[in-house]
Amino acid sequence: PSSYKDELPFSFYRHLLEMTSSLDASRPVLENPGNFDEFDALDVPSDPETFLSAARKSRQRSVILVKGPSGSGKTYNIRRMAELLGLPYLHINMASSVQEGIVGQTIAGGFEGLLRSDSLKELKRFAVVNFDEVEKPHHYRDALQNQLLELCDNGGAITVGREPAPKETVQTGDMLFFLSGVFADVDKERSKVGFSSGGKNGSGPVLTKADFAESGITYELLGRITLILSISNPAENEVLEFLSGKNSPFARYDSRLREEGSSLVVTDGGRRAIARKVASGKMGYRMIDNILYSLYRSHRLSITSSSAPLVVDAEAVEAAS
Repeated sequence: PSSYKDELPFSFYRHLLEMTSSLDASRPVLENPGNFDEFDALDVPSDPETFLSAARKSRQRSVILVKGPSGSGKTYNIRRMAELLGLPYLHINMASSVQEGIVGQTIAGGFEGLLRSDSLKELKRFAVVNFDEVEKPHHYRDALQNQLLELCDNGGAITVGREPAPKETVQTGDMLFFLSGVFADVDKERSKVGFSSGGKNGSGPVLTKADFAESGITYELLGRITLILSISNPAENEVLEFLSGKNSPFARYDSRLREEGSSLVVTDGGRRAIARKVASGKMGYRMIDNILYSLYRSHRLSITSSSAPLVVDAEAVEAAS
């Protein structure tokens, strides 16, 4: 792929084209598709005809593997794209799931959320499902991956529901599947032979299925992967762009402070200090909220006047870190 930012929205766009070709074209598919202008992180394709012929040539089941460090935006980007397209979204944590017949959260249990969702019935068969932490080692990993293998095949289905309620079969053959994880062992193996771990435009290194041969995914499941995307830790300029965009967490904290009679003031030096911390750390975008919450908590404990603003400057960011 040329970059993560290009390939991820293309994958959703192709899914949307396949969905619209399967449904009644005489009425709108998406009642509330969302506002694409607010999605600053990715570039949504603007020319449908550019991708239309490619989407129609192949109806191969889409199973996309996404590799990236913690906090890099893997889950957020997938969920946000689904929201903007008005598609049902499921997040299933494979590391905390158990196989069928064991007490605990199962894959089928995760799909129960789809039945309870308010999405239109015809859209549910085109849901976006993110199987997160798919490579994490635990007792039930192989059994869960075998079950996932059945879902990845064309015409796959899963039975959900718990007694005494009647069970229901959910068809998964038209869903868009993501298998996401950190896959730290892949980076270790590549570093041994001198490969760089960095990429361009928010993407990590270009990877092949061979790189994941010993990553914790079974060979059978690896064979179902149709696309591999890799995202790297955010660069400083990318974090600055995010902090200046419509989805910046500054607005959330300013709103909370204003409800309490105060406000948030962010200096350019403070914004840049946060960007440097995020780019050089190991927590990715999660570090932003950690820094802001630390400053917010200290501010509420130390102020003498409830109307005093919380000032986020370079000095305050360094102290919070």
